[in-house]
Amino acid sequence: MRTITIENNYGFIICKDEQSRGSRLEFEAPGLQVWIKGRFSDIEYDTSRNLAMQVCCEMRIPVIALRRVSGKNVKKKMSDTKTRSMFS
Repeated sequence: MRTITIENNYGFIICKDEQSRGSRLEFEAPGLQVWIKGRFSDIEYDTSRNLAMQVCCEMRIPVIALRRVSGKNVKKKMSDTKTRSMFS
C-alpha cells in the first residue's frame, strides 16, 4: 500500500511519499491512498487530482480505479435560492 500526501503551501503544491499530520484522505485506489493537506481552490484541487492520476499511471493502476472518498457534502451559498424552504 502506497500512501502519498499532496500539500498546498501558499500556492506551491508539494507531493510527499508519506502521510502528513493534519491531512485528510481524499482519493483511494487499489494499493494507493492519497491524502491532501491545506486549502485548495478549484484549480489547485484539479491539480491535486491530476497528480493522483499521474501516480496511478506510474504504479500501473488503471486511472478509472481512482475514486474520491466521500466526505462532507459542502453546499455553496451561491447556489442557494432560499425558495426550497418555502415549498417544503
